[in-house]
Amino acid sequence: MFLNRHLALIPNKHVRIDQSILALAGHCLTMLDTPKTADELYAALNSEGSGWRFKPSMDYIILALDTLYAIKKIDFTSYDRVCVIEHETVKTLF
Repeated sequence: MFLNRHLALIPNKHVRIDQSILALAGHCLTMLDTPKTADELYAALNSEGSGWRFKPSMDYIILALDTLYAIKKIDFTSYDRVCVIEHETVKTLF
């Protein structure tokens, strides 16, 4: 099972993009318009109108959230809610 998760980190010729963790992380990021718990995100991703073909398990959602946390795109608030970190835009001198 570990090998399958390792291969699913990025899409390749054996793993479709909707089954890769990076693509799932990006889709989770778009769904976090308001802070949500991991359970709420799981329910939203597994609903019919989620816009995501693959029905991910909680393991894949946690790995996607771990990936977003590692690159400092999300943080956890009180009551274990996940929220998007708003970064300042860098202004150029030109």
